[in-house]
Amino acid sequence: MQRAHRKLAFTLIELLVVVAIIGILVTLLLPAVNYAREAARRIQCMNNMKQLVLGLNNYESANAEFPPGSTWLHRTKMWPTRRAGDRIKLGGQDPLRR
Repeated sequence: MQRAHRKLAFTLIELLVVVAIIGILVTLLLPAVNYAREAARRIQCMNNMKQLVLGLNNYESANAEFPPGSTWLHRTKMWPTRRAGDRIKLGGQDPLRR
């Protein structure tokens, strides 16, 4: 009578196949994780912008003006100010002298 040969362990080939399958699944999963991180960053940025706008609107409601955020540019002449009647030059040319 023949005895049935029992398999007690995995072969090296079977282990390598399992490791290869796990590696393929991980490489398929990484782009999804990166996409989720980018979406989370985008949502956080939009929430920050929303909070800034809400803060500016609350300040304007309370003080009837927006906060002085760029007044230092006018004092140092780094930002050109326009007066009534000034012509706006587009592309270095005066639009009225074409």
